[in-house]
Amino acid sequence: MKWTFILVFSLMMSALTLSVHAQVSADIRTETRVYPNPSSNGTFALEISSLQRNEPVSIKVFNLIGNEVMARVITPEEGLYKGEISLSALPKGVYILEVASGSKKQTRRLSYI
Repeated sequence: MKWTFILVFSLMMSALTLSVHAQVSADIRTETRVYPNPSSNGTFALEISSLQRNEPVSIKVFNLIGNEVMARVITPEEGLYKGEISLSALPKGVYILEVASGSKKQTRRLSYI
């Protein structure tokens, strides 16, 4: 009886974890687009949707050792932001993009080749 309970509980927790992870991943994909990725010239188009009107959005780029190499704060007037990120003044490599708005934080890998 004890082992049956442990097995059933473990399976329920695994299913819950998979369900929550799938939901979070789907939300992230629909809110932020970065392209082209990889970029040969260091310029990336950035689209962020589903934003609250007039809510500040923090956009940061980090190198792989954690140093912040770019930061800006935008306040979109509509629910969609379209802009550009230029890493052309930086060495070619892999960077991490962080977009934060309210309690949401999303990260993307940027490849400048």
